Amino acid sequence: MLIETLEKRGAKSALLQNNRVIEAGALARDAKALAGALARRTLGEGDRIALLLPNCKELALALLACGRLGSIAAPLDPAVTAPELARSLQVLAPKCIFLLGRQMRTLEAALGSAGLSPPLVVRIDQDLEGALATDDESVQLELLLEEGSPCPAGPPERAAFLAHMVHRGRGAPHFAVRSADAVLEGAVLAARATGLIDARAETSQPVLAAAPFFRPGALELEVVAPLALGVPIAVLKQLRAGVALKLARVHGVRSIIGPPALLGLMARIVAGGEPAPEGVRLCVATSAPPPPPAQAEEIERAFQASLVWGYSPPEAPWALAVSEERRALPPAARGLGDPVGDVSVALVQDGVEGATGEIHVRSRRAARELLGERTADRPTPLGMPTGDRAVRLPDGTLKLLPREDVATVAAYEVDLAEVSEALRRHPAVALAQAAAIPDPELGNHVRAVVTLAPGGEASVAELVDFLRGSLAYYKIPHSFRFRRLGRPE
Repeated sequence: MLIETLEKRGAKSALLQNNRVIEAGALARDAKALAGALARRTLGEGDRIALLLPNCKELALALLACGRLGSIAAPLDPAVTAPELARSLQVLAPKCIFLLGRQMRTLEAALGSAGLSPPLVVRIDQDLEGALATDDESVQLELLLEEGSPCPAGPPERAAFLAHMVHRGRGAPHFAVRSADAVLEGAVLAARATGLIDARAETSQPVLAAAPFFRPGALELEVVAPLALGVPIAVLKQLRAGVALKLARVHGVRSIIGPPALLGLMARIVAGGEPAPEGVRLCVATSAPPPPPAQAEEIERAFQASLVWGYSPPEAPWALAVSEERRALPPAARGLGDPVGDVSVALVQDGVEGATGEIHVRSRRAARELLGERTADRPTPLGMPTGDRAVRLPDGTLKLLPREDVATVAAYEVDLAEVSEALRRHPAVALAQAAAIPDPELGNHVRAVVTLAPGGEASVAELVDFLRGSLAYYKIPHSFRFRRLGRPE
């Protein structure tokens, strides 16, 4: 498992966060200490642990501890509001949750709304503002690491699971569960298929992790694969283009992993005169669909490096990746990618000229259950619909079509049904429909078409303020169009 791999690396760097260098051996030691402290509190195999954390050392530490315990680690979006968190907690019902101290009040409101008892809360910092009323249920991470509780002897027989939240236009969270072995195998295959990890390359040069860890494909490509293969990770806690460039230069990274919008902004900063990091050989775009050809060319020109992307449904992350042969083609001709490992991809209605179809993925690494069930020895499903639609081009490559129910905004996915539903709760709104609008900086932004009820009045500022109480900041529409029942305005 990963802890043993890190122990063998000893004093070599595992994580680079700002000016901190975390050695592999120290990370393994802390992970075992944390696993022992959690086991002492009766956490173990199959228990659900929510990680409400930004990209940071502590998230990697918690993942490693969950691996030793065999617990289900569920990374969640740290920007969520109390109503959003309540919906996730109702599905997860975690026995433990990791968070920042400033998120305590959000958690308390979410627990009250969901009608759940407080889980064990692990604060990764010393910010006590908004502490739970029942503060006996919270503890600081540093205190757990100092306890000296014995670590479980080894990973359980059915070691760790990862629970990932996926967006399918349902307006509600849906979680897929995948075993740790499947996650590890898929992550390593994806790292090699994209060229992120090259057996011929020096492994001492770090990769820059600049995509949100709670995204399934990003987590496995940015954290699991590098930890397993001995590659240091430069962690970008704040997903900002200027900070990313500085970190890449300081640590001499050779690969940058991030959403296309962030990579595009970094390329524009370089084109504006800021020096590009030296030695970058690869940029990996983590979002689907692939970046527009013009943006891809801009990124490659700025960094003098190849840009690759993969298709990463939560059931089988990085099912497709742009092969080395394809990278020699212009971005517009590269398509969606080639199958990785034992994954097969099919289209409903495939073979009908000019027809589009829904993507089905088959893989023994695919998720076979919803949270709370066991995989046992069930057969691998014949195919798992992802909700995405594509068309097969004459040369056999796949072209992914934009989804109407999910928008990729900067580094994040937005469930448009969730935004529409939140708007409809405003008393002056009769109807509302959210849509994705192409945006040169964000990739997309959300536009809301709002139909006001007879006699109802609502300004843009009022609606934005209303949504802030129920939606994360990046889900709030950037533009509005107003109509009124009976006649357009």
